[in-house]
Amino acid sequence: MTQLDISYPEDLCIPIDPTSGDPELWAAATADGFGEATGLDPDGVSRVRAALTGLMRLAEPSSRLLLVVAPEARFLAPLRITVSDDALSRDEQAAYLWSTDAILPPTAELLETPGLGAGITVALLQKQGDIQFATRRWLFPGENGAVGALLGPVQPYGLAVVQPTADAVIEQLHVEGFIPAADRTDLERWEAAAGRSGESWTA
Repeated sequence: MTQLDISYPEDLCIPIDPTSGDPELWAAATADGFGEATGLDPDGVSRVRAALTGLMRLAEPSSRLLLVVAPEARFLAPLRITVSDDALSRDEQAAYLWSTDAILPPTAELLETPGLGAGITVALLQKQGDIQFATRRWLFPGENGAVGALLGPVQPYGLAVVQPTADAVIEQLHVEGFIPAADRTDLERWEAAAGRSGESWTA
């Protein structure tokens, strides 16, 4: 994968990067170390350990995965950051920003970071079966690739708690060789389309 530099607050984020050996031992040791460093109580450490154990199965070489931990481990949410070496088509951008299980139109906001230039962030309320959850997505469609990030799933009322940490991570992201998009037409189109209702996001 293209070189991706990530800075994160160590008292609020844990990178999912297990070493060789028993992954459950890694999860336990990592959770214990995090708890000791942050003063987290045993119940919180147990929740962090369980989350790390589950997320290890989702780690893959093509992306970077962090566990965002709210104070006292009240909420836990994965943050996946992915870099594409190819520019995304409009359909691919829409597929990344929208989910068919969303139950409300997305809320979207344009943004700009020092390393990635112009992008868009979208919050979705989703439902699978009887379970409702929230996600937030970021997309920076560059001239020679794209950078995306997905926060969640997390309880809908927990998104606002974990999002500031994810925002700080995204703000500091740097991708070697990435050229930010000069044309904001597609980004503005997605922002305008976010106000529409329906089962898909098209523009």
